[in-house]
Amino acid sequence: MSPILIESIQAIIVDLPTIRPHKLAMHTMQKQTLVIIRMRCSDG
Repeated sequence: MSPILIESIQAIIVDLPTIRPHKLAMHTMQKQTLVIIRMRCSDG
C-alpha cells in the first residue's frame, strides 16, 4: 500500500458581506475576510 501524498494546496481569499455593519472605535466593518483551503491528495 503506497502512502497518500499531497498533490496540491490552494488558498482562496473570500470577502463576505456581514448581515449588518460592525462598528468599532475607528472603523466600521462591512465585510468579513475568510481563507478557504483546498487540498488535493494522490488518492483523490
